[in-house]
Amino acid sequence: MNQLDKLRDVLENSVGRIASTLSNEPHMKALREGMMFTLPFTLLGGIIMIMMFPPVPATVTTGFLAAWKAWGASSMLLRTPYNLTLGMISFYAVFGIAYSLSKEKGIKASYSAIISLFTFLVIAGAPVKSELGWGIPLGQLDAQGMFAGILLAFGTVEITAWYIKHGPKIKMPASVPPNIVAVFDYLFPLAINLIIFVALNEAVTAALGFGLVSLVQNLISPLLSFTDSLGSVVVINLLVIGFWFFGIHGAAMVASLIGPIQSANLAANAAAVEAGTVGTAVLAGSWKSIFGTQIMFEAILIAVLIFSKNERLRSLGKLSLVPNIFNINEPLIFGLPLVMNVTLIIPVLITTVLNTAVSYLLMASGFLNKVYVATVATLPSPINAFLSTMDWKAPVVWFVLFAVNVLIFAPFVKAYDKQADAEDAEALGNE
Repeated sequence: MNQLDKLRDVLENSVGRIASTLSNEPHMKALREGMMFTLPFTLLGGIIMIMMFPPVPATVTTGFLAAWKAWGASSMLLRTPYNLTLGMISFYAVFGIAYSLSKEKGIKASYSAIISLFTFLVIAGAPVKSELGWGIPLGQLDAQGMFAGILLAFGTVEITAWYIKHGPKIKMPASVPPNIVAVFDYLFPLAINLIIFVALNEAVTAALGFGLVSLVQNLISPLLSFTDSLGSVVVINLLVIGFWFFGIHGAAMVASLIGPIQSANLAANAAAVEAGTVGTAVLAGSWKSIFGTQIMFEAILIAVLIFSKNERLRSLGKLSLVPNIFNINEPLIFGLPLVMNVTLIIPVLITTVLNTAVSYLLMASGFLNKVYVATVATLPSPINAFLSTMDWKAPVVWFVLFAVNVLIFAPFVKAYDKQADAEDAEALGNE
């Protein structure tokens, strides 16, 4: 066993075990699965954003495109579903996370999730009266309430699960249907959660002048700023690549940790665009994959098809081409392979840093729009680059980086080509 094999075994037995433990931890699993509940609403909200703010230049003042732009910006027909999707994204996140965690805890997920949702609404969306009557304000149900909602979902489910398993219950006759019994079983957890979190919210408001949602947002803001820095996003993408190098699904490993941040930043950027300003967060939505790793994966495949003469590598490249176009990279990663490939890891790291840094700086400087539209993950990345930013320059930058990546990979692919020839010759000689 060589030193690289020993290192792989050590990492699989240490990092891999830790990663697996974290991935299966009930709260992390619930966070990962629960955020998936928001996906239909972010996708629908993204489509509505495209309709509200089409990429029509300011110089176009007449004709269909100008009329569409004017209609979209003022249409209540579009603004209403926007407000009920991205405008209250935390609402759906709380339900999804509470539902998923409740299943992990072995309690009735629907009842428990409704308790969490009700408690969150009382804290973040208490009805207010205006000249039009009573209404629920959406100001803290959007991205601003995301992290408070996550913590509240965890807390309410834990309280509910404890009471269901250990608390006193109303004894009902055996003839009472189970669904009726469940109503009374979950009545006390509802009341307890309401009392605890309302009291906590009132105490925070009395002490600080603002409630729990604002407190959590103020506490989490430094973390959001830190994760949205250039150094942090480079490290995040390098972690993804590092996990892939050792055969661990890199994107899945970091998703639980930064997924809520990406979703919150996406909703915040969308809210900024809807308000007529610009988003502030680069680490939003699918930016990390569209402009970071996906360019690299596409480039290495094309470099293999152009510069490799080894039949095995070319066959693998051809088989991986269609899945890779639609951002399914596993055939390339495990077929080429990129796993434990010392020859190709160097350009992979170089291009990942280059793509991440260049796209980050172009967005941070305002040259490119920041991501504010949720897109379908399996759309080709150049299309996603445009749709997610509604900026025609985004796919241009994507293709420029792609071309540079191909050139960077060229000498390394040629070197790996010779290595593959030697491996194939050795394999034939051993038959």
